[in-house]
Amino acid sequence: MAGLRQPGMDHDLYPYAPLPGRGALRWPGDAGLAFAPVLYLEHWELLNTPGTKRVARAQGPWGNLSPDWRSFTYRDYGNRIGIWRVLEALSARGLRATVALGSAAAERHPAVVEAIVAAGHEVAAHPSHATRLHASHMSEDEERAAIAAAIASVERSTGTRPRGWIAQDFSESAHTPRLVAEAGLEWLADWPNDEQPYLLNTTPGIVSIPVMAELDDAQMMWAKLIPGWEWPPLVGEAAARLTADAAGGAGRCLLLGLHPWLVGQPHRIGHLEQALDAVLATKPWCATLSEIAAAAKPQISPG
Repeated sequence: MAGLRQPGMDHDLYPYAPLPGRGALRWPGDAGLAFAPVLYLEHWELLNTPGTKRVARAQGPWGNLSPDWRSFTYRDYGNRIGIWRVLEALSARGLRATVALGSAAAERHPAVVEAIVAAGHEVAAHPSHATRLHASHMSEDEERAAIAAAIASVERSTGTRPRGWIAQDFSESAHTPRLVAEAGLEWLADWPNDEQPYLLNTTPGIVSIPVMAELDDAQMMWAKLIPGWEWPPLVGEAAARLTADAAGGAGRCLLLGLHPWLVGQPHRIGHLEQALDAVLATKPWCATLSEIAAAAKPQISPG
């Protein structure tokens, strides 16, 4: 019957794949959970830039100000002070993060980039500014050029070509997965639609690693105003439940988004330490996103 809605998705990037019908997914060491801290190193623009689409949170309760000293200095704190506390918390636990590095931050904070590389953290390609959306307002050529520039920035500032892509505020256009794959990247981590990595129908293929957006520090403590002391037990409960649900070879992953301007504050860094300890108590496989993608890819199919 013409026009009848058929079962399936509203796009062709991946099919619907119910969890009970999937094959086994096993992590190294037979861990039930793969854990990856995702650290954002970003630059917040002081002035509005004509021709760019400013993210919604840059047009908050104080208005779309230019210059926006209040928001700028909030974020600048993270790159001056907070980042060092976060790096110390990760180092003390032997954790390597995957760092979403915007080119504007890389240019302004080379000492931070140097410390990240020296500590063995992975660096992923990321849009240039925290205030600019990477989405469908861009033409395909503009987006392709922005992705190429992001990759080149990481390689220039770290000496290593990135293997994956992390969007700004989980934003993508309809073309992003294909363009990221065509640029030679192996994975992207933007969508909170699953608990296991899956393959996207792009040429070449690319792994989508689902983010746990609900537990992201900024989503929790900034957007939803969850008190800081409530965040660690929520992270720990999620890790414990994911580990339990992984029994029998249904491995899960937990990506924990961290913003130094927020969680690096003196009254919040202890909450980060507690959250990390709660996850580690479940004995996860601690990995970078490239390691997760590499381990998952031979075991998964599109969707």
